[in-house]
Amino acid sequence: MSNFDNFKKTQEINEVAKQKIAAKFILEGDTATVIEIENKQYNVAMSYLNKEDNDKAYVYIEKPDNLAIGSQFYWRKENLYFIVMDIQKNVAYTAYNKYLAYECNVEIGNIWCYFDTNHYINTEKKQDLIEISQAKPVLIACGDPWAIKDKIIIKNRPWLIIEKDNYSTDGVTYYSLEATTMDKTVANTTLLTSAMTSSSEEINNVKAMDIITLATTNGFVKCDSSAVKFERTKNSIKFKVPFGLNEFTVTVLIDAAEVSTKYKVVL
Repeated sequence: MSNFDNFKKTQEINEVAKQKIAAKFILEGDTATVIEIENKQYNVAMSYLNKEDNDKAYVYIEKPDNLAIGSQFYWRKENLYFIVMDIQKNVAYTAYNKYLAYECNVEIGNIWCYFDTNHYINTEKKQDLIEISQAKPVLIACGDPWAIKDKIIIKNRPWLIIEKDNYSTDGVTYYSLEATTMDKTVANTTLLTSAMTSSSEEINNVKAMDIITLATTNGFVKCDSSAVKFERTKNSIKFKVPFGLNEFTVTVLIDAAEVSTKYKVVL
C-alpha cells in the first residue's frame, strides 16, 4: 500500500470518527430526547429556533433513520405533536439528518394542526412564487383532510376554508381561512361541511315570555325582527321572547366572529 493510500485510509477513519462524535449529542446532549411515530420510538435531539419562532424546532436524527416530510410525530415528554415541514441542508456533518418541524397548536376533531394567524399563502401564485401577506390566517395539516368551503371550528371560533395548497410541501396542506358564522346549536361541532345550509340547521324551541341571556362582545347584537327588544351590557345581551313571532334569529359576536342562533316560538 502506497503512502497516499495509507493517508487516504487514515483520513477516512478520522472522518468516520468525526461524524460519530458529531452525532453523539443526539443520544447524550442536553437536547437529547425521544419522539414517537406510529408507536415506534426514535432517539433525536430537539431545539427551538429562537424566542420569536418558539413554535418551530430543529430535529436531529442519526442516520440511517430519517423523518418523512409531511409526517407527524409525538413528543411524549412535553405532550406535544409536531409536523415535519422540511429537511435542512447539512454539508459539514453527514452522520445525521436535520429537519424543521412546526409545533401543533390546535386540535380539530382528532387532527393536530399548526394554526398561523400571521401569514397568508396565496395559492394563485406558482409553486415557487408563493406570496406571503398579512391578509388571512393559515392552517397547516398533514394530508388533505378538508375541502374548500368546509367550515371548521378553531378555539370556539368558526372559519371558512377559502383556498388550499396541497402541492408546495409533500404530505402537507395549507388552508387559507376566513372568519365566518355558525348557528349556536352546532357551536360544539368540530367540522361543519360545505353541504350545511340554513334549511338544515337546528332551531332552538322557546316560549313567549322566556328570558334569554347570551354572551357577546361590546354589546354587539343583531336580530331579524324588530319585535325583539334587548338589554345590553359590554359582555352580554338579554331579551324576552315576544308574543306574535313564529321564528327569529339573534346574532352575537364571539371572538371577533358573528354567531347566529335561530329560535322557534312554541306553545
